[in-house]
Amino acid sequence: MHTPYLYVEQLGNGELKLFNQQHTYKTKIGEVINITFKKQLFSIVITAFTLQDEKSATLPRRARLNYTALKLI
Repeated sequence: MHTPYLYVEQLGNGELKLFNQQHTYKTKIGEVINITFKKQLFSIVITAFTLQDEKSATLPRRARLNYTALKLI
């Protein structure tokens, strides 16, 4: 079955990588991105991303993510 969520990774250049087994997206904080999720289209803007665990912690690490998502019809 398809993964019902996206992983988020902060890249060194300030971009965020959102991914699961089927898709990979790159965005920046404050940038609107369109994402297809379970055959539905969403516009998402991430307003904050804070890593809660140390970078040396084992994966998966905990993070706080603030976002707004709109389902497009």
